[in-house]
Amino acid sequence: RENIVLACLVHDLGNIIKFSLERFPEFLMPEGLSYWQGVQEGFVKKYGTDEHHATLCMLDEVGVSARIQELVDAVMFHYVEGNLQTSDMGKKICAYADMRVDPHGVVSLAERLEDGRRRYGHKPGYDDVYKISAPAFYELEKQIFSKSGITPGDITDQSIKLDGMLNMSLPLKASA
Repeated sequence: RENIVLACLVHDLGNIIKFSLERFPEFLMPEGLSYWQGVQEGFVKKYGTDEHHATLCMLDEVGVSARIQELVDAVMFHYVEGNLQTSDMGKKICAYADMRVDPHGVVSLAERLEDGRRRYGHKPGYDDVYKISAPAFYELEKQIFSKSGITPGDITDQSIKLDGMLNMSLPLKASA
């Protein structure tokens, strides 16, 4: 459980690389747009333009365990088919959890898929990936909740409040 929570918390570290910073000005305060553009440029210079690769590099740099890196690596929109086929519930849960939040909080799977379409639908090949991946995410949701005592509708901003329960640090790899 701890590995899943930690993977979900860190899986987007490299996303600053792909952000359209102007889209969410409320998240840029108090530093402002030019500050965050500089941060973004620094990340691109250090890690390149692939945000997922950047995230994995950052996790390796800080010594996050191989299991957390494996879970993070499963959180990719186009990996949903592989996550459907795996027996690894940790990968399934991490991938699904990512599809239940947008920049403002918990949303339904349908709302998140629509949000993704609005944000990334302009990218070449997105429509083809979406046609395959959207139905697969609904199947992933069925797989997860067939083994759960809750329903997708039970997951809300209110229900996920941690109330101070998350007092854990990132498990680091053993030093060589």
